[in-house]
Amino acid sequence: MLVDNAIVVIEMIDEKKKTSGQLSMTDIVVSSTTRVAPAILASTVTTVCALVPLAIMKGDIGSIIREIPLTAAIAMTISFITSVTVTPILAAQFIKHSSAANKYKALTLIVITVCALYAFSDNLQLTGLSFISGPLVAGLGYLKLYTNKKSKLPDLFHRFIGKLMHSKDHKILVMGVTFVLLISSVGLLFF
Repeated sequence: MLVDNAIVVIEMIDEKKKTSGQLSMTDIVVSSTTRVAPAILASTVTTVCALVPLAIMKGDIGSIIREIPLTAAIAMTISFITSVTVTPILAAQFIKHSSAANKYKALTLIVITVCALYAFSDNLQLTGLSFISGPLVAGLGYLKLYTNKKSKLPDLFHRFIGKLMHSKDHKILVMGVTFVLLISSVGLLFF
């Protein structure tokens, strides 16, 4: 959650950079940050407000856990401030030209692979799952970084949902399947 704010800002800057013509990087950064700042602020305030009751609990439990929600709320507030101040400034400095970004793609791919290897490890000991997931994540990262092809999956999803929701019979079917899945997921609580 602490890194999400900065990721949203960077993603918006990257998207705006791809779609803007001859705008300066400073203009791209300012417009991108002002576009996503209200949403980031809303999510941060919502989370901090959810932690406030834990921070003001009375009694023995309150004295034990008070530091945890306070620390989380302060960290999230600082994360928000950093994501709308420091992150855009650094983005304006380092995300200048796509050719400069291309030379770091290989390094990024190596870091992703190593992280994937150890993410699926058992107490930092590489396992079979590590050696399957590491190259798999690296391959997906390669496709994302080095291919410019747009995915057809969102278009297929929108066409499928559009066809599914056009008739009344399909709407009833979707509601029925959703209800059955809900009831069956509640049934999993007893196992």
